[in-house]
Amino acid sequence: MKGLVFNVAEEVVTDNYGADVWDSLLDSANVDGAYTSLGNYDDEEILAIVTAAASLLEETVDETWRILGRKMLPLFASRIEETIAEFDGAESLLRAVNSIIHPNVKVLYPDAAPPIFEFKDTDSGLLVRYISARGLAALAEGLIIGCGDFYNEVVDLERLDPDSPNDCRFIVSFPKVRHYST
Repeated sequence: MKGLVFNVAEEVVTDNYGADVWDSLLDSANVDGAYTSLGNYDDEEILAIVTAAASLLEETVDETWRILGRKMLPLFASRIEETIAEFDGAESLLRAVNSIIHPNVKVLYPDAAPPIFEFKDTDSGLLVRYISARGLAALAEGLIIGCGDFYNEVVDLERLDPDSPNDCRFIVSFPKVRHYST
């Protein structure tokens, strides 16, 4: 796993719960915690941190990944602002993940191994297939919902394969834009 993922996870935790909580998670996970954005780290380290966070939050590990992914998306987007500026909404960003986002990630991090997404329009919405040996479908769910948050849009997501973290499908729809009164 790229160190960038650890860095963004740390930012989410410290922004929402404080630096002491991040340090506590590192202690609970029995990991060093010194991550450089360009470094490569064992996937088990991020899993140990998320498992410690799940215990602290009294959530499942999958739900913790979803929460983390949702909050991570804007932070990832801030690191590739020029690329993100090309998109007008959550659906266009999501559809570009393989063709634009991940290739840009590979330019910055040549040894990165991002997941593969497949897309198919259906009567029910956009069928999104997530494929990755890492088995982080719940993180993908959170990132997809985070796309909606980033663009101030509602994103509805139904996971069709709840027991398959490596190769699963979602039905995603974009029913409307959120409107907030000021």
